Amino acid sequence: MNLALLRTGLVWLRPLLFFLATLAGAVTVVVVLVSTSPGTAFDALPSVPEALKQELTARYGLDQAWYVQAGRRLWALAHLEFDVSLSYRSGGRVAALLWPAFQSTLLTVSLALTLSFTLAAGAVAFARRGPRRAGLVSVGLTLVSGVPAFVAAVIVQALLAAHLDLVPDVRHVVAAALVLAVADGHLLDLFRQLGAEWAEARSTDHVVAARANGLGARRELLRTLFAPVAQLVTTRFTLLLGAVLVVEIPFGLYGIGEVLYQAASRRDTHLVVGCLVFLSALVCGAGLVRDFARLAVDPRLRRAGAPRLE
Repeated sequence: MNLALLRTGLVWLRPLLFFLATLAGAVTVVVVLVSTSPGTAFDALPSVPEALKQELTARYGLDQAWYVQAGRRLWALAHLEFDVSLSYRSGGRVAALLWPAFQSTLLTVSLALTLSFTLAAGAVAFARRGPRRAGLVSVGLTLVSGVPAFVAAVIVQALLAAHLDLVPDVRHVVAAALVLAVADGHLLDLFRQLGAEWAEARSTDHVVAARANGLGARRELLRTLFAPVAQLVTTRFTLLLGAVLVVEIPFGLYGIGEVLYQAASRRDTHLVVGCLVFLSALVCGAGLVRDFARLAVDPRLRRAGAPRLE
């Protein structure tokens, strides 16, 4: 009994260790790249006296070798400590500045992810009713997805402003989520991938056998679809997270993308590192949730991943 519990614990521990190792590697690469970049935040302040620049540079350790700076930042991050911002709201703690931006970005990406999967699943269900409808859906999604993101942003903003009585912040979030979900081919790609996964799942042996024997084919189909759909959710989340960094700026959303742009333009390396660490944690965390969800649903993965301890 204890041996079985140990094997089960190791199965669940493996994704967590992989998450920690991946996050540590990503953070290390980010810190090293930022530490080796030339210039400091004080170089972009021409009105500040040179003596004051040197004093601030020495105070924050920016005059040290890059490997010393990288080591100091990694040690601080290992203790979940962030530096202060060098220019963006100067003197503010990086974590306090990024927390509201992190919430805004996560809200926008989650809403866009929900919209994209809802629209794509509806399109797949509609297309399954006949070849004419499938062709109509394919042509319609091709036309809609071919619209560039910045053009779609203008159209969506105009429609929401004219027909929806929403406060500006909510309107901008909804508009940004719609643009992320539909524009630049995102919805068309997701429609094709969901359709292919649906067709492949319906043709698997156990689903065909369950359908032939009347043994709950829908349940088997959903269980078969869960693993590839979870992979699609993680992949789409990562893609949308990268795209939202560009969309936040024209929509005026206070998200990580806007903060990262401001920090990079001002050479605020402390804030740049904080932004990239938050983004790395989001991406790695999405993979961890996917792995845990697949283990919880599919017992075959738990048996396959369990090490032999006899």
